[in-house]
This record gives sequence, structure tokens and C-alpha cells, in this order.
Amino acid sequence: MNYKTTSILSLLIVFTLILIPSLLTPMQSDDYLYSLMGLSYEKHLWHYMNWSGRVVPDYVSSSMLSLFPKWAYAALNSLAFTVLILCISLLPGIALRDKNPFRPVVFLLIFVCYWIANPALGQTSFWIVGSANYLWTNMFIAIYLCLLTYVSNLENANKQWYPAIAISGLLAGCANENTSLVTVLIGISYLFIFNKRDNKKLIITGIAFSAVGAAIMLLSPGNAIRAEKFSEWYSLSIFSRAITHFYERIPELASSFWQVYLVIIVLLLVGSTNNIINSKYKAISVVLFFAFIIADSVLMFAPGTPPRSNNGAFCFLLSVLSFTAYSCFKSNERQDLLGIGLAYIFSLFYFTPSYLLFVNAMHSTSIQETVRNSIISKAKENGIKDVTIPQFSFPALLKETDQFDLYHSIKFATYEGMSAIRMKNVGFDYSSVFFNKGMGKSGCLKDFCVVNIYNGSMGFGLKPYLVIEVNSKSNFKNGIYFANIYDESNNKLNATLENPSEIDGRYFYPIRIKGIDHKNIKTINVGAYDLKHEKIVQQVALHID
Repeated sequence: MNYKTTSILSLLIVFTLILIPSLLTPMQSDDYLYSLMGLSYEKHLWHYMNWSGRVVPDYVSSSMLSLFPKWAYAALNSLAFTVLILCISLLPGIALRDKNPFRPVVFLLIFVCYWIANPALGQTSFWIVGSANYLWTNMFIAIYLCLLTYVSNLENANKQWYPAIAISGLLAGCANENTSLVTVLIGISYLFIFNKRDNKKLIITGIAFSAVGAAIMLLSPGNAIRAEKFSEWYSLSIFSRAITHFYERIPELASSFWQVYLVIIVLLLVGSTNNIINSKYKAISVVLFFAFIIADSVLMFAPGTPPRSNNGAFCFLLSVLSFTAYSCFKSNERQDLLGIGLAYIFSLFYFTPSYLLFVNAMHSTSIQETVRNSIISKAKENGIKDVTIPQFSFPALLKETDQFDLYHSIKFATYEGMSAIRMKNVGFDYSSVFFNKGMGKSGCLKDFCVVNIYNGSMGFGLKPYLVIEVNSKSNFKNGIYFANIYDESNNKLNATLENPSEIDGRYFYPIRIKGIDHKNIKTINVGAYDLKHEKIVQQVALHID
């Protein structure tokens, strides 16, 4: 397979792998707010003046959510994801002035590492508002760094590059709080790495426009207003904040990247020292490493450091990995290729289950979104303006931080034309009981009836459970309802049926399967136990085929 075919195929593979879960990811959190903002200048100006300086991310998210159907903005977001990984992988080849700077092997390794080590995959890369703030912004930075590195390396700089450098620098500077100044500092460092006079004029242009972008971002009146909500943090001395940040928050932030550290170490230890690496290449990789450190360090000024805030620093670290992997691949020596091979084996060991579980989780939450929307639609049809719906419930994920954002925005109700939409936790993945035939087993104890029984799991058979659907939420007046579950080896699991979860007028008891073989359940006895007289007063046996 030739270079062109391999390159196109690798790009399509990554885009498709991202698009699949993107199409399944529900609207959530602040998506409703930014969808309602649309392209309104007045709303965005108010937002800038009263809440946030993130002009570019705000317009990206509001444009996608208000102008495009779900399949279109999912595709756009997947494209941005792919471009980010592409630019990170291109950077070392551009630094070396290679004729073909794109290496599919490096590109795929960066993608896999971005996936497995991402500090908050669902929030930074699949939630649309989160993606606009943490994926698109890093894409703009990566594009800017690729352009800046390219023009800095030109033999004869051309004036035609000034608009591209200016626009990309401005967008990169408008990224987010902890990466905007770092982008300016990277540009300044290029003045010392590259010596040609004409090229320095282009670099200065990039610095100037990225500085303007950073000023737009950081000097927003909304930032100051929002800071007032965190007076407790800002009342601390700089010394106290520094101690808290560098000795408590930084270790937690940095530890989430352990897979990337390990891959870099493997490549450095197994790979050979080769002569293809010039001083500029080394200097850029060192600058990017310090950019990673500084991006996390400046979070000292932030009142909180949720995992997603670490995505900017993470992308700088991936750029360091890209330089390391590219040099190994470029040398084409046996030990270097061995290092690449070991890195892939390790990364795929984590990527494969992570990807499968993530897609399964997005599929489940997509079904849950359908259930939620159905409840809202029924309420509207009946003229009800205040409705309660179940919160999303995630199946198993390799990392809990892979979940998307569960913040409940009050703008959800406005978006749906309701006065209020309330959330309640139901305690299980209810996608397993909707649009599912179940076992078709039923039986009654007077007025208390089992309607159906469903099999469920946290994904791919992990942590299996049964869900017993009943016709009523009433409890046994003089005692309790119970279920005894037997497998073919006559092992028994006892469960009390109290306080069912109610969803759309249906009542469910989720029962976690422990101590019995869930694949070989033969009988489920449902009964009523009289606590006063300590005896079973009613019982029905449901035999599983």
C-alpha cells in the first residue's frame, strides 16, 4: 500500500472512530444555553461582559448547535478532533522540513494516546460546548504552531503568509485562560530559535496577534465578575494559592497522563540516538515541554481545576510525544521501530476496551435521551409545563472521567418551552428496559404484579443485574416484598423490593447479580413477607426458559 493510500486511510479511520460515538452523544449541560444564544450579537456581548472572555469558543459552540442538525455538528466536531491530532502529528515533520511530514504511524499513535490519557474525554471532545472550549481551541493552537513553525523555517519568507499567521495567531490567543499566554510565550521563544530576519517579522506578527487574542480573552469584564463568585479562593494569599496548587492540584492533574509519560519513556529508552535531529528540532520539543508545564502552572490563578481544564497542557505533552515518536520512526533503525511497536502494544491494550466501553455508554445514553425526550413530549401534549425526567446513568467506562457533563442547566426548560425540567437519579442504566422485550415473565400477588423482567449489565456483561418491572410503587402494608433468584446450581440471591425507580409511569427494581451465575438463572420467586408474624404470606414462582 503506497504512502498516499495509507495516509488517506489512516485519516478516514480516525475520523470514523470519532464520528460513531459523536453521533450517539446526547445534548447536555450548557448545550441548551449556547443553542439559544445562536449568533445573537447582543447575547454574546452580554456573555462577554458578564461571564466569560471565551469569545471564539462561545461562537463555535453556539454556531454549531443553532445552525446545524445533530449529524452535521457531530461531523464537524469529529473533523476538528481529527485536525487537532493531524496537526500535532505534523509538527515534527514540519520542523525537520520533510517533504512528506505526515506519518500515519505517528498520527495513529497520537490519536490512541489522546484517547486513553485524556483528562476528561467526554467533556473535552464529545460534549459540544466542552469541545468548543477544550478541543477546538487546542486545534486553533495546533494549526497556528504548524504555520508558525513552517514559515519560521522558510528560506525566503513570502508576504502571503502574513494573513494566515495573523488570523491563526489571533484564534490561538483567544483559546482559553491557561493556554493563551503560553501560546504567546511559544512565539517569543521562536525568535531565539530561528535567526532569519524576514522570518522574524512573521514570528513577531504571530506574537502580536496571539497577544491581542490573549488580551481579548483575559481582560474580559466577565472574568472579573465571575471571579467574585469565588471570593474564598481569591481572598487567599498568593503563597497559599501556590502551595495548594503545586502540592495538591498539580500532582493530581499531572498524574492523569501517566500512559503518555510511559510511552515517551519507552521510546527514549528503546530508541537509538540518531543524527537526523537538528538543534532547532530539539529546541522546539523542549519549548513544548515547558509549555506543558507552564499551562498547568498558570492554573494556580484559577479557583478550581476540573479535569477538563487540563486538556490544553495535555495537548502540549502530546506534541512532545509526537517529536519523540517521529524521530524514532524517521531513523528507521531496528531498536527505534521496536520502541514504536512496544508503544503501540501498550496503547492499544488500553484503547481497545476504552473505545468499546465508551461507544456502548454513548449508545446507552442515546437511548436514555430518547426516553427523556418522550417524557417531555408527552408533558407538552398534555399542557404540562413542569416535568421531572431521569438523569443520565452511565454504564461502565474504563475511566470515570470519560463521562460527559451531567450539569443540569436551567436553560434546558427554556429550550424545550417548559417552565421547569427537574432531574432525578434512578440508580441504573434504564436503556436496558425501554425498547426491549425483556423475558416476558409476569405474575401477581393480589394487587402487586410483576409486569416483566429484564437483563442488564454495565456493558459487555460487566456487573450484570436484573430489573424487575412492577405495576405499582406501593409497599406491602405489614411487611416487605422480596425476590429470591436461583441459578441452575441452586445458588440463591435474596433481594428486597422497596422504593422502586419510577420512569415515565413505570416502576422498576434493579437488582445487582452477586453470588449466582447470571447466565443460568432458572427461577425467580417474588413474594410478600409479613414482618410481624415472620412468615411468607404470598409467593409466585417465575420460571426462566
